[in-house]
Amino acid sequence: MGKKRVRLFANGTQFMDWEKSNCERCQKYSDDGTLCELTDALTVAMFTDGTVSQEHARRLGYDSAHPLRYGWMCTEVVWTDEWREECMKDLPF
Repeated sequence: MGKKRVRLFANGTQFMDWEKSNCERCQKYSDDGTLCELTDALTVAMFTDGTVSQEHARRLGYDSAHPLRYGWMCTEVVWTDEWREECMKDLPF
C-alpha cells in the first residue's frame, strides 16, 4: 500500500482562491509556465485524484487538525514586492 495522501480542497473554487492568495502573490510563480515544486504537486492533484502527499500538504501549510478551514498561507511563499507594497498601504500605521 502507498503512502497516505491528503485532499486539501473541498472543491475547485477553494483551490482557485488558495492559489490566488498564495501562488499568484509569490515570487516563485511565473506566467511563463515555470512552477515551484509545490505548484507542480497541486497541478498533478488537480488532474488526477485531487490528493497530494502528506509531505507536500505539510509544506503547503495545510493543518490536518483543522481540515475544514477554508484558507491558509503556504509555508514557502516568497511575497512579491508588489504584493508586499499593496499589503503595507492598507495598514493603519
